[in-house]
Amino acid sequence: MKATVDVWMWIVAGIIVGLLILTLAYSYSLQMINTVTEQSVLEQYDEIYTQTNELCWSYLGNKKEYNLILNKNILGIYLTNDQYIEYNDTRFIDFILDENVSSGNFLCIKIKNKRTICRQLDCNATMPFLGAVPIDFSLTSLINQIKGNPESFEYNMILMRNKDGVTISKI
Repeated sequence: MKATVDVWMWIVAGIIVGLLILTLAYSYSLQMINTVTEQSVLEQYDEIYTQTNELCWSYLGNKKEYNLILNKNILGIYLTNDQYIEYNDTRFIDFILDENVSSGNFLCIKIKNKRTICRQLDCNATMPFLGAVPIDFSLTSLINQIKGNPESFEYNMILMRNKDGVTISKI
């Protein structure tokens, strides 16, 4: 009888250790996915910055198209004249949903739980606030979360040089 209890204790302990390892591996993989997607968004931010600056020194009427894909950790990408202005999360969501337009010579990106990054442009620009907006609960979003596919928000944009600087608009 004692041997049977010992065997069952080892089986239960093995299952608990296995579940713990599985949980740790799952959380590590989610963290890795978030890091990779965040790095991808930062590269896209750099690309928008570069393309906007190229248009600053370009001819009137020059256009470029750009496709921006943001993940749920990007609270906002916007323009401002004062790089030290901070917006809270709900204001970003309101600005994005209301399609408010930002303008200025600093292109900024705010990532959840990180500091805001702003880079000065060579001219003034205008663009709508861009960022992640909470998606209502659905079976598809639940399946994507389980599979490790982060929510993404796609913006197709046109960057155009005009007499006042650069205008970035959503298509």
